[in-house]
Amino acid sequence: MKANEIRAELLRRNITVKSVAEALGIKHPSVSQVIYGVKRTPYIREYIASKVNKPVSDLWPEQEQA
Repeated sequence: MKANEIRAELLRRNITVKSVAEALGIKHPSVSQVIYGVKRTPYIREYIASKVNKPVSDLWPEQEQA
């Protein structure tokens, strides 16, 4: 998925980047960087994927997890 599609999917579920960051105890730029593919932090990807009920590979197919 593209970053804007991931963000839209979160918003459809009333989940903001800020709320993801707060739940994980991190700053919201880190979440945005993962959504946009700048960072590949597995636990952030897994959390986002769980919130939109999709596998990580569906959200970031071009970037296989290391």
